[in-house]
Amino acid sequence: KSSVAAARLKMDLLPDIERDDELPTAVALEPGDGSGFLYVMRCPLMNEEVYKIGWTRRTAQERAKELSSQTGVPMAFAVVESWPHSDAAGLEKAVHISLDRYRFNKRREFFNVGYDTIRKVVAVELARRNRH
Repeated sequence: KSSVAAARLKMDLLPDIERDDELPTAVALEPGDGSGFLYVMRCPLMNEEVYKIGWTRRTAQERAKELSSQTGVPMAFAVVESWPHSDAAGLEKAVHISLDRYRFNKRREFFNVGYDTIRKVVAVELARRNRH
């Protein structure tokens, strides 16, 4: 099995993450410096409440593959959810600020917090940005 397939299998064994259909939709992508995708990923070998939150100009799956190919990663990252946005970089920054108290290291994008909290913060930021 590939490490990506193994990560997906491991993710299938984890408790289901509740998904609220009322999450605001992301804004359509437009050309710009920060357009791309906000993503939430996890490595199944890490504590179940540890998530990586970042952004990429490529797809979240491409970013997960890139991260998983690094030598210091024992198992592939799996994408939990991603949102396209015209200012994914700004959205990421706002989400990081809101979740700062859960951050492991100020120089890393890993947070020790439940996914429901992450999703609520993303929903608030998407709603706030959709109003403008």
